[in-house]
Amino acid sequence: MLAIGIDLGATCARAAMLGPEGAPLLCPDHDDPRDLKTPSVVHIGADAALVGRIVEELLDDTPSLPTIREIKPDPGNTAPRFVDPAGRSWHADAVAALVMKKLARDARAFGNAPIATAVLTAPASAPPEHYRALKTSASLAGFGHHDVVAGPVAAAAYHRATGGTGRRLIVVDVGGECIDCALVEHGDEGFRVLAAGGATGPGGLSVENAIMRRIADQFRAVHGVDLHRDPASVLHLRRAAEAIRTTLGGSQPPPLARRMLLIGRKVLSFGMTREQFAALAEDTVQAVVQVCERLLREPRDGDSGMPDAVLLTGGARGLPGLQARLSRIEGISAGIVEREHAIVFGAALLAGAALERHGGAVAHGGSRFDIGMRVWNSTLNAPDVSVLIPSGSPLPTRRTTTLYTRRVNQERIVLELVRRDPADGSSESLGSFAFGPLRNKTVGHPIEIHITLDTDGVVKATASDPKTRQAISQFLADGGRGEGGDIDRLARTRELIAHFPVNE
Repeated sequence: MLAIGIDLGATCARAAMLGPEGAPLLCPDHDDPRDLKTPSVVHIGADAALVGRIVEELLDDTPSLPTIREIKPDPGNTAPRFVDPAGRSWHADAVAALVMKKLARDARAFGNAPIATAVLTAPASAPPEHYRALKTSASLAGFGHHDVVAGPVAAAAYHRATGGTGRRLIVVDVGGECIDCALVEHGDEGFRVLAAGGATGPGGLSVENAIMRRIADQFRAVHGVDLHRDPASVLHLRRAAEAIRTTLGGSQPPPLARRMLLIGRKVLSFGMTREQFAALAEDTVQAVVQVCERLLREPRDGDSGMPDAVLLTGGARGLPGLQARLSRIEGISAGIVEREHAIVFGAALLAGAALERHGGAVAHGGSRFDIGMRVWNSTLNAPDVSVLIPSGSPLPTRRTTTLYTRRVNQERIVLELVRRDPADGSSESLGSFAFGPLRNKTVGHPIEIHITLDTDGVVKATASDPKTRQAISQFLADGGRGEGGDIDRLARTRELIAHFPVNE
């Protein structure tokens, strides 16, 4: 059984798992073992989806191919991100689930085993809705047991596992579209975030876009052609800018990075110096410094302890001059270290620890509520709840009970499902469910009722006639884990994604 970590980024996504010696390894692409990351781009057709590098390759031949970028769930937006050729609407959580399904396929092929648990990461400064949206996407992707942790916590776990010392750590991560910084403390109960801050906009993509503008301006000056008017040319522009950013943002950057562009029959040799790159990255560097300064000034219940170290990961590792600027901040006298892939590697370590704690069989956290049927208690002469799924039951779970018709010519069986808080006995209706018209109208005819509580808290009721095999199902409501949402849409989407081929 595999335990994997997933980092779903704006520009690329990665999955990692623990190797034979217990060290985390990046999961390569199933179709290309040399490729250790998945570009965050999706194409959805009528019968299948393509994710990652294969989409980028198709864009070379078909620049107008409809694609979706900016993959992360968008909990504040209820509008679909895309409508496929079959007329189906795809929301942000479903698009993210397709990327996760592709990553899961890569991990299973690399590890040659099924996935038992997954840990996903989110910015420490993100609101709770973002964490819930990621959990919904993981459930849609078919992950049974999964959890979402703050990226800086995962990075701090990897730092400590690889010999890093110190009780407090400032973690700085620069992604494609945002900056995420957190002050993380390690104690007897594990890691906790003491303070978190972030900024949206001045990430790696803003630097990449600035490089693209430089290349396009020079191409127009030399050839009189505006590359931004042609989708194929924009794709070449982006690839050239990404290559230059990666080269100049590396651990040992050359003084000059050069890229040759061939657009039609027109050629441009574009070069950028390390100093020019630093000027384009200045806004991002300044934003990181400001976020870290705010973290150190933020009141923490009288606690004024300073960090023992600063950890740079993600795009923060390649920002020129950032280390020098951070070392001049008052309160940061500790060493500054860099750890590549710290977030996804830390997520894999945390997933492995969860798998080990449960002896290789991970059970999902149970519902906080009892799930049952509303009945009449003749002893109390009052309504009561007949519990089918007790609180704390491992998820997913399914329970079955049998009801019997009470009169001749009974048309249907109607039941009301409820959730009850075991702490105070209060109950809330999840909705009514009717099965019928009944084909067998004798007294005492059995009808089997199956109640399923899924990993994301969705209750599904199924009634079936064991003799006629008549059956009907209905998704009712959130089963008590507080994730809410459009239950019917999520149920339909889960079923769609389960049978929707990805990169096959």
